[in-house]
Amino acid sequence: LQNFNISADASLSMMSEVSSWSVPVELSVATHFFRVFSVYALLGADVNWGHSSAQVVAEGPLSLSSSESNTELASADVSLVVLKNEKPDTLTYRGLAGFQFELGHGAIFFQYQKTINFDAYAASLGFRTYF
Repeated sequence: LQNFNISADASLSMMSEVSSWSVPVELSVATHFFRVFSVYALLGADVNWGHSSAQVVAEGPLSLSSSESNTELASADVSLVVLKNEKPDTLTYRGLAGFQFELGHGAIFFQYQKTINFDAYAASLGFRTYF
């Protein structure tokens, strides 16, 4: 059994570019009780387009040597390029439900959102003011 040393003096560079756009299409319903309490629900779809790309480049000398005799067995200049291109899902579906309490010039609300075609969840608790 022999041990080896691998040494590298490589440079690493990364570059990414992302551009995406989305247009939401929504259908919502709400019920108000005595102007004090509201319940609402929404179904929607986002129409998405765009692209993303990422590139990673590593290059430089690499050597392999025996750790017992400290003799270089091999050396080379290496270059590794990894390029990845992606596009967003064309349609993303989501649902939202919530309720709110009216407080004169504002409201306290809670809502829960679920993206239907993948596991993404969100919950919000907040305060709205009206002018």
